[in-house]
Amino acid sequence: MSTILIAEDNAMVALLMEADLSDAGYEVLGPFARSAPALAAAGAAPVDLALLDIDLAGGDNGIELAAALRAAHATPCLFVTGQSYEAAATTDLALGALAKPFTSQVLLDVVGAALTGAAPEIDGLAWF
Repeated sequence: MSTILIAEDNAMVALLMEADLSDAGYEVLGPFARSAPALAAAGAAPVDLALLDIDLAGGDNGIELAAALRAAHATPCLFVTGQSYEAAATTDLALGALAKPFTSQVLLDVVGAALTGAAPEIDGLAWF
């Protein structure tokens, strides 16, 4: 079973992502609205993939979180965001960016591809 970390400050989006991933058999850490608890959770348990919004609560930033996760734990990250320009400018920190809104099936397809190293062709996904 793979472990997925979610950092998303929109409660509805976060809960839907958590439910979709849990229902598909993934272990989910979070969701976290802030960077510090997400980083602490990644330090306490191995994370196979982090799904990060770019704009987090309290002025926290998913790009900075991706850099911290990569430096501290070599965690692969995928931006899940409406900030596609910012995500595209940071291709060295993430596998890609999934644009909001997305369907449950697209989320599961993208997570599955990220975990297997595939580069899927999905509308709304920029694979770096």
